[in-house]
Amino acid sequence: MARKEVRDLDIFSENPFSFFDFPVMRMPSVFFEKSEVKTPVIELKDEGRELVATIEMPGVDKNDIKLKVNPDSVSVSAEKKKEKEEKTKNKYYSERSYSRFYRSFSLPVEVNPSKVNAKYDNGVLEVRMEKAKSKSGAEIKIK
Repeated sequence: MARKEVRDLDIFSENPFSFFDFPVMRMPSVFFEKSEVKTPVIELKDEGRELVATIEMPGVDKNDIKLKVNPDSVSVSAEKKKEKEEKTKNKYYSERSYSRFYRSFSLPVEVNPSKVNAKYDNGVLEVRMEKAKSKSGAEIKIK
């Protein structure tokens, strides 16, 4: 039993500076503005002639959304900024927040980037992508 107690006290032998890792030594995050990158939830459906991606991006203005569709992938990003300021005779209050959405994903089949329709409604971006016409291969005779 005494041996186990010694092992418990040996935690400083692995990292002699671990004593300085106490949370008390760090500034609480309450004093700093938080910014984060959110990964939106995506649902991808194959509806025959087209792929439909539904992307959840609540609270984002549609003018702040950037969508890029390549034949084999989709990237979507947006920034959400919020500022609040209150001024009265004896009080001044100001608050800012910032968050960013980003997601990139591969498509299971190629699509035609020039035939994409996107609409944003109630925090949900719907992207309809027409599948690329399949190119039929040719049989080659080997000489």
